[in-house]
Amino acid sequence: MAKSRARLKNSQQPNDPVFFLDRQLGAYKLPAILRAAGFIVVTHLERYGSQRDTEPDPNIAIECGKQKNVLITADPDFEHTYGAEILLARIAVFYLVNNHDGADKWGARILGARTDILRELGRRRKPFVAHITTEGIVNQVKLYYRKKTKVIRVAKKRLPEAA
Repeated sequence: MAKSRARLKNSQQPNDPVFFLDRQLGAYKLPAILRAAGFIVVTHLERYGSQRDTEPDPNIAIECGKQKNVLITADPDFEHTYGAEILLARIAVFYLVNNHDGADKWGARILGARTDILRELGRRRKPFVAHITTEGIVNQVKLYYRKKTKVIRVAKKRLPEAA
C-alpha cells in the first residue's frame, strides 16, 4: 500500500486531471462526450481561439506542461517528432492510434480506457506517452528519460464481460 501511495505522490498529477484535446480531435463533439462523462477538458480551440492552426505543436506541449494538462492527440508523429518537448514539459500524452473513426467511436474508446488512463497517470512519473487502442485500452507506455526512452507493454486485450 505504501508503495502505491508513493507512486501517486510522485506522479505529480492532480486528482482531477485536465485533458487538453489537440486540434485534430475536434472542437465540439468529442469534448462534449468526455465532459458528459465527468472529464475536465480544454480544447485547442478554447485555448488558442482563431489562432488554432498557427500554434506549433512544440508550443502546445510546453503549454500543457505549464498548465499541468494531460495531452490527448491523434497525431501519429507527435511522440517521435516532439520527444524533446515532451521531456522538457514533463507531460503525459495519450495517443489515439488513429483519428479516422469519428468522435462517437473515439469518445467511447477513451471512456472505456478511463481506468487505464487514470492508472497510468497515478503510477508513472512524467514524461510519458501512452497508446489508446481501438479496443479502448492503454496497451503501451513510452517512458522518457534524459538520454533514452523505454517502451512498456501494459495491457492485453480485454475479454468481453459476462452478462
